[in-house]
Amino acid sequence: MALVLLEGFDHYSTASQAGLKGAGYDTSPTPLTSSGRFGGGCIQMSSSTDFLYFQGTDTPTIWMGFAFYIEEINVPTITSTYFTWGIFSDTAIHVAFYINPSFGISVYRSSTLLGSTDPGIISQQTWHYIECYAKIDNSVGEVILKVDGGEELNLTNQDTFHAGVNTNIASVAFSAIYSSIECWYDDLYIDDAGFLGDIKVVTKLPDSDGTHTDFTPQGAGSHYVEVDDTSPDDDTTYVEGKDKGDQESFGIPTTGLDGEIVGVQLTQYAKKTDVATCGIKNLVRVGGTDYLASTERFLSTGYNFFTDIWENNPDTSNPWKKSDIDNAEFGVEITSLSTTTTTTTV
Repeated sequence: MALVLLEGFDHYSTASQAGLKGAGYDTSPTPLTSSGRFGGGCIQMSSSTDFLYFQGTDTPTIWMGFAFYIEEINVPTITSTYFTWGIFSDTAIHVAFYINPSFGISVYRSSTLLGSTDPGIISQQTWHYIECYAKIDNSVGEVILKVDGGEELNLTNQDTFHAGVNTNIASVAFSAIYSSIECWYDDLYIDDAGFLGDIKVVTKLPDSDGTHTDFTPQGAGSHYVEVDDTSPDDDTTYVEGKDKGDQESFGIPTTGLDGEIVGVQLTQYAKKTDVATCGIKNLVRVGGTDYLASTERFLSTGYNFFTDIWENNPDTSNPWKKSDIDNAEFGVEITSLSTTTTTTTV
C-alpha cells in the first residue's frame, strides 16, 4: 500500500487555495467550512464547469475513495458530456464516472459506455462513501466500483485507454452532476496499491511550540500562534527562517481518533522571499528523534502547499497509534540554501 494523497478539505477559504493544494481548478469550486461529512470542511461543486484536480499515481492503475453528497432533488438527463469524477492522462480523460438519471453510476471511455450499476444506489441528501479502481489499458483494462463498502460494478477486459495519450494516470478531477446541481466531496484518498475502505480525514493545526524554534515569529504571539490558521492568511501571520539547518516544529491537539490509522500527511504552506535557491523538507519528530521527508521541495516567491505522507511511524516502522501522533511534533527544516535568504511558512 502506498498512499499518494489524503484530503479533508478543512483548510481552504478560496478555490485558488484548493487548486494550489491539488493540481489546479476551473471556474469556482467552493470550500464549505462546516458542511463536511463529520463536520469540518468539504468542497462544493455546483456547475458542470466547476472542476478540482488532484495528483494521480503516474502509473496505469489507481485506487481512490471519497465521501459524496448530492444536495439537489431533481437530476436532469445526464449525457457523457458531463462527468462527475474522472481519471486523466496528462492531456485527456481515460475513464469518466457519471451519476445517471436513475441514481446509478455509469462508466464511460470518451462517449463509449463501459457499464452501469443497478439504479438507486445513490440517495439524495445523504453522504455515501465511493471507492473506485481503474486499470488503463486498451484491451485488459479494469474498473471496480464500490459504494458504502459494497461492490456495485466489476468490469474486466475493457478498453479504458484514451488513444494517443499516456497510459499513466496524471490526475483525477471532481465536478458536479450537471449545471446548478450541487455535489459535495470530503474524506478523499488516492492510493497506488489497494483500497483503504471508508476513511475519515482529520485535520489538526498546531496548538503548541515544539522542540525546534529556530524560525522567528513575525507577529506578537508564540511560534505556533503564527501558523495555526484554519486557512492560510499568507503574509499576515507566519514564521520565518534564515539559515540552512533551521528547524521549526509544533505540537498538535490530541487526535480523538478510533480504529486503524492509515497514514499521517504533513502539509506546509511556504514561499521564499529572496532570489536564492531554497529547499525545505517536512519534518516529523517522534520518540525524541527527527525524521525528514525523502523529497526536498524548492520554494518559489509565491506560496505553495507541500505535502508528505508517513504511512507508518518512522520511529518504529509500525502502523501509527493514536498515542504516537498525540506525542509527536510536526514541522519543517531548511535543507539547502544557495545564499542568505529567508523563507516563510504559514
